[in-house]
Amino acid sequence: GSRRETMQRRCHSVVGTGESVDAPGSSFIVSVNGELWTVDVDVDGSTNFKDGLNDIGDLSPGMGVEVKGDEVGSQHVLASEVKPKTIELKLKGVIDSVDVPGSSFTVFAGGSLWTVDVDGDTDFRKGFSDFGDLSPGIGIEVKGTEVGPLNVLASEIKPKDMIVCTTGDPTD
Repeated sequence: GSRRETMQRRCHSVVGTGESVDAPGSSFIVSVNGELWTVDVDVDGSTNFKDGLNDIGDLSPGMGVEVKGDEVGSQHVLASEVKPKTIELKLKGVIDSVDVPGSSFTVFAGGSLWTVDVDGDTDFRKGFSDFGDLSPGIGIEVKGTEVGPLNVLASEIKPKDMIVCTTGDPTD
């Protein structure tokens, strides 16, 4: 094997939500695909920041990013390019709890408990007219933008028939 073969690294592309930024340490953590595992990304002087990002100081928790670079270890990427990325999600699940004062609710979707934030731009559809129509146990589909780990700002909310297995005492 030549030296080139042994030195070859795997190029990797990571799209996720910034979780924390360590500017002095030239690194930041990214939550990927709504999962709680993270990717550690080192940023050196050769990193190209694009689309309005000038350096690591422009990154913040909750920001969607796309990182391209060499995988230098398990879930560890040396970034050659970093740019902002809007992360659109669609969740289908069952409402677990509703926080009326906080304009948010939680929903079980894909095996995880997500927090869904609602604002004046959220579109309620197909029988939902506003936040007051939401209650625990209702099947729901949410479209929105990931604003943090397991956290979505809803652009659209509509009812969705869900087959749910429940445990506990039957209600009369």
